[in-house]
Amino acid sequence: SLRVFSELFQKREIQKRYHLITLGNSDLEFPTYFHDSFKTFQHRGKKKASLNKIHNQSTIEEIKLKKSEKNCLSHVSLVEKSNQAMLFSASPITGRYHQLRVQFAKRSLPIVNDFFYGFKSSEKYERLMLDSYEISFIHPISKKDIIVTNDKPLIKVFEDNFQY
Repeated sequence: SLRVFSELFQKREIQKRYHLITLGNSDLEFPTYFHDSFKTFQHRGKKKASLNKIHNQSTIEEIKLKKSEKNCLSHVSLVEKSNQAMLFSASPITGRYHQLRVQFAKRSLPIVNDFFYGFKSSEKYERLMLDSYEISFIHPISKKDIIVTNDKPLIKVFEDNFQY
């Protein structure tokens, strides 16, 4: 069964949705697609990711994938906004290393507590503010839609800590 699910991930037949919190505000219009050219490298003995080119498109039809580049694509929606922070829903369409963390950081919206990709704050937060809240797929044997969700804890964290 592990092999079957591994194949589903490789074929991008498992859809993942995340909630994440960033500080500050953005002039970007949401929902949007983050479409970037991606690369990974070693930095101080650790694997790190970066983007070569950054693009934002409002529709999937506008996106021109280039076979010569490692494309990195995510759909992003703004869920809630306060004076201090923004709560996003994001669905990576490609599955690159640290994809959402890099895409948000390169748009000057590092995820709260993601010091590896540029988050800076004098405030102390308990953890990285990035959670998977839904995974869906078609069961390989029964062919039924399977949707697994959590209780969306980042919505509660946002409302309890960032609404002022």
